[in-house]
Amino acid sequence: MFAKIYSLLSLLDDTYDVHATLDECHKLTEAIRRRLADGMIVHLRKFYLRLLGTLEDFEDELQPKERYRVAYNSKAVKVLSESYLQEAKWSHDNCKPTFKQQAKVYTVRGIYLGYTHGRTLQATNGLGRLLSKKAEDALVI
Repeated sequence: MFAKIYSLLSLLDDTYDVHATLDECHKLTEAIRRRLADGMIVHLRKFYLRLLGTLEDFEDELQPKERYRVAYNSKAVKVLSESYLQEAKWSHDNCKPTFKQQAKVYTVRGIYLGYTHGRTLQATNGLGRLLSKKAEDALVI
């Protein structure tokens, strides 16, 4: 499961970086935000549905008392897509963001990537709780 999620997040980053137009990036971000695949071209729709399916598969692998964690991963994917969209906008507009702007986007991205990967490894390998539910709520929601 970790490999699937890691691969899909890498593909998500690549999609925003080089495989999608800015308009397609906006549509993908909106789909992730709203959990709707309306108005997306075929290859992005397939990718989006695969991403959702993987999150659902992840939920199926968890014990019932641990399934709340899927909401955290879903939130992390939303935040990551927003950061990837911001970077795509900068690239499209030939904008050179300030260090402060870059630091904000990349810090948030690093936190959520680390959280998502750590959470997935923890949950699928039975490593127990790395963070309390209260700490996860403060970080993610």
